[in-house]
Amino acid sequence: MKFCKLILHRIGQYYKTNKLVFLLFLLGGITCAITFIFFYSNILAPVKAEGRENAIYRTYVITFESSKTPAEILDERLNAMHLHDILFLHIIEEENLDQVISVDKAPLQFEPGPGSGSRPDRIVSSFHDYAEMSPVMGRNQFTQEERQGKPAIVLPAHSHWPKGAKTISLYGKTFEIVGSEYSINMRIPFSSYQAMHLPTERVYITMDQNPTAAENRKIVASLKKLFPESDIADPSGTVRDDYMQIAMATALISAVYLLALISFLFLMKYMIDQNRHENIVYSIVGASRRNVIAILFVDIFVLTSLTILGGILFYLLFQTVLFDRINLASGIRLSGIDFLVIYLLMIGLSCLASIPFLWKYRKDSLITSKNQSE
Repeated sequence: MKFCKLILHRIGQYYKTNKLVFLLFLLGGITCAITFIFFYSNILAPVKAEGRENAIYRTYVITFESSKTPAEILDERLNAMHLHDILFLHIIEEENLDQVISVDKAPLQFEPGPGSGSRPDRIVSSFHDYAEMSPVMGRNQFTQEERQGKPAIVLPAHSHWPKGAKTISLYGKTFEIVGSEYSINMRIPFSSYQAMHLPTERVYITMDQNPTAAENRKIVASLKKLFPESDIADPSGTVRDDYMQIAMATALISAVYLLALISFLFLMKYMIDQNRHENIVYSIVGASRRNVIAILFVDIFVLTSLTILGGILFYLLFQTVLFDRINLASGIRLSGIDFLVIYLLMIGLSCLASIPFLWKYRKDSLITSKNQSE
């Protein structure tokens, strides 16, 4: 209790002795905290959220050495693996594109333009007919009738299809164009894909939830038994890459915060210098050098904590009014855990930044300190 009173008394003295410098320090610290929170929320929070929600973190890509039909791929053991979906991919050979695809019973006249990408040569079909994206035109969800066999197709929006086209023919089978989506694939219902016995070069197997490292090893082993002559890519590489991205982003944000905070810690050093006579009194009455340094450390800790909490409070108060408008992505929300991580990171960096200042006071002798205070 006495120690707490001592720290509160010292902070009061900093304010009374140098009101302007004290307020500038608080303002600068709060600005640094707000900047740190902004960059954290726009760089790290979306990556973390994507890691929890994006299907790529639970998707296994199987590339076959020789093409297989859907019937050869589907297996009872595969269905027993708690799958969310299976995406089948058929690639049309480049030299056969004009013979395979026709629009409204006329040869395909596809002229790539700005942003149009390559010629459409990929046909995909989802086992459960899920649509992960929103439609650009029309619809990209298949009706019950289409799932049961009525031919329908969703086209890639970036491709320059003839305007007003209503049907497209693939391998002689006519499909009604129902809409488009941002994709590089032409997508058809699984019933149509299966009925055409399309050779499948690759499948994307998506699990119900993100696997742990142990679960990932078991899934890969099971898939290798099912498809021995294939190349299996699991999501662990993507997870590692994103962890590296998070680490690099954290280091960059921390470095910027640290450099900014050091500048404002010079204001703290000025306030400590102006109240150096108190530290001399502590030494005269028997306080060790270590105890005096500990008191100075707690001063910095408490004041930087106030600036961090002030920055968090400002962010929460103006989240809707200000930050939702300037954020790089929409719908960014930080959890309590995020704010705890932010607080601990900034406190750790503040302690790190204070070491050079405290080291100087540790090296000063009592006589040096007395001369500097006069």
